[in-house]
Amino acid sequence: MRLCHMVQYNKKTLLSFTQKSDNNMKSFRSQPLPQAPRPLSCANAMWTKQQQQGQTNLVWGRIQDTGINYIVEGYQQGEWVTIPCRKLLDAKLLLGTVMNRLDFDLAKIGQ
Repeated sequence: MRLCHMVQYNKKTLLSFTQKSDNNMKSFRSQPLPQAPRPLSCANAMWTKQQQQGQTNLVWGRIQDTGINYIVEGYQQGEWVTIPCRKLLDAKLLLGTVMNRLDFDLAKIGQ
């Protein structure tokens, strides 16, 4: 009989399998799987650049994370705008170029 692959266990998992007490029994997977699958960031960046190619009204500013949603703030065609977005991908679609932090703070104070 030939082994095709090796399975590695960490010490905690082996201890939980060998001990019979209910207090020490742990699941095989130490961390739960994420609920929603996350897309690849490089694929997102490429798709975002492709979608932005024909647009002329992109925002020059920054993305703010509020914990609930995302807000794109910056200059759009010479005016200061604040655009709320539900997802980070939506915010990235609106943001053309990122403004450096110092310029952003100075422009926000001026508004």
